[in-house]
Amino acid sequence: MSSQKLIIGKSTLDKCGKKRKINTSEDSTSEANLMETKKKILLVDDDPSLSKILKTILQNQGYAVDTAETGKEALERFQCNFYDLALIDMKLPDISGADLLSMVCDSAKNTIKIVITGYPTSENKEKSFKNGANDFLVKPINPERLLEIIRNKLKKQSLSQRDWYSSANRR
Repeated sequence: MSSQKLIIGKSTLDKCGKKRKINTSEDSTSEANLMETKKKILLVDDDPSLSKILKTILQNQGYAVDTAETGKEALERFQCNFYDLALIDMKLPDISGADLLSMVCDSAKNTIKIVITGYPTSENKEKSFKNGANDFLVKPINPERLLEIIRNKLKKQSLSQRDWYSSANRR
């Protein structure tokens, strides 16, 4: 199969083999649909205990959360899914978080990317922002502070998307 998508009736198989419904309604990008969608977060960290805790905290706040323990696993997740936000550890077993950021720069352009690290050097911070990070947090992570940052970033993202859809509908 040369195409990355195979259309079957009102659904499609994406390049990861997942069946996806095609929304034929004209208001599929309406503000109401945009705001009601459960926000998806990718958590990339090689520490299983931290990942489990953060995943539970985020799910309890109503987010859909996927996890990855390596850069390779994160790249696979980014290829198969759209994420509203990604939490990316700076030190991964196979590549650095900053390198992962540069690899997903184009494919995850609209994803908010927050680097989390136990190595808060100015070089790490500078490289992270240069490679597309939207924020930089130092471990240990304060859960309340993390949730506040996530809520604020996602709210700005939703407002930006709403403004874009509003201006597109006026044309």
